[in-house]
Amino acid sequence: MDVLQLGYVETQQTDVVRDSLIGAAPLFTGGLFVAYAAIYHLHLLTLWEVLRNGQFDLFWSGITLLPQVKDFYVWLYLTFTVSSTMIPSTSDRYGMDDAWAGCDAIAWPCTSSRRRSVDVDLSRAAIE
Repeated sequence: MDVLQLGYVETQQTDVVRDSLIGAAPLFTGGLFVAYAAIYHLHLLTLWEVLRNGQFDLFWSGITLLPQVKDFYVWLYLTFTVSSTMIPSTSDRYGMDDAWAGCDAIAWPCTSSRRRSVDVDLSRAAIE
């Protein structure tokens, strides 16, 4: 007997790359949606620029005016809902762990030559 399980999708057994893409899909699409809603519907990019310029009074005025944006509460709800459900679950991260390990193995020789060792003389350190 088939039972409906919410939040569960059965996929075929695939390789590490496809597993990691399947697991990371909610993170990528959710991130794109949150960015789209924040920039084009909530107009938060303007507030970000005001904050970066150090205009704190204008920034707080903009925060207080946010509820007057058209359909603000709808977009706030959608952004909150998507952002809280886009994090991959433990089973989704299974393929991503292997993919990150592969990336580390490939990138390590390229970055290890740039690493510097720092010698610390602990004999001079004062212990209080």
